Amino acid sequence: MQQQLRHQYLEAMGITSWLPRCELPGAAPSADWVKDFRYPGPDIPFTSAAPSQQPAQPKTSAPDQAGAKAALAALGAAVESPTAQHKSTPEPEAADPVIEAETTNPDTATDITPTFKLAFFRVGECLVVDSLPPQGSVFSATYQHLATAIVASLGLKGPVSEPDLMPWPMFASKTLDQRWPEAAKSVAYKLQKELCSPTRAVLLCGEAAAQMVLQRHESLESLQGIAFTLPTGAKSVCGMSLSELMHIPGAKKAFWQHLQPLRQALIAHG
Repeated sequence: MQQQLRHQYLEAMGITSWLPRCELPGAAPSADWVKDFRYPGPDIPFTSAAPSQQPAQPKTSAPDQAGAKAALAALGAAVESPTAQHKSTPEPEAADPVIEAETTNPDTATDITPTFKLAFFRVGECLVVDSLPPQGSVFSATYQHLATAIVASLGLKGPVSEPDLMPWPMFASKTLDQRWPEAAKSVAYKLQKELCSPTRAVLLCGEAAAQMVLQRHESLESLQGIAFTLPTGAKSVCGMSLSELMHIPGAKKAFWQHLQPLRQALIAHG
């Protein structure tokens, strides 16, 4: 188990581990766990297998601060704590009621300057906000196919739009205020623009996307698997980033379970 976790962490960081598949001449004998090391295949309706297609090229946008402040007031993009104690998400066949939280505006005053990179793109009527790894942003055919398959499992479909990147801090300057409240205003401004298009669902992938869009300070573990309602009426749920889903064994199965409240909410609202 320790070696399995080590391998998963290296994969999440984009580091490839190589293990011998047979006895190597002149090499020391491998540990017993090497022979049994396998990646389990999760029983979920989406995979990372991608058709042959050209990846979309991302673009980077910088919202103006005046518009961002106005957007924050109009959007009120944050959520109050769920009234029910958060429990582990049931299996897909379970019929437990959906845990849902409405939005409010918590105190976000902090001196912390967050560091993140978000990708905003649409798959039909679903907006995906993904937390990208700091070392790069590769929107490969596999990446796009995984996003499309996840959205299709929600009963929605459509073409993948061109990704729009939002890095933070946005400027390499110590004279500009780029602390948490300013970052939240910029994300709220960007979110409001995206929600001008018809949107039934919002997928928040990764901790940065969940915290900045919902304006919450809890960890991803505390936020995932809960259905949130944004001011526009769109339903939202949090889960792992797409990069993590592509590299961590078993992550897709957990993500599928975390999608269930959103699936139930979409079904209930037609």
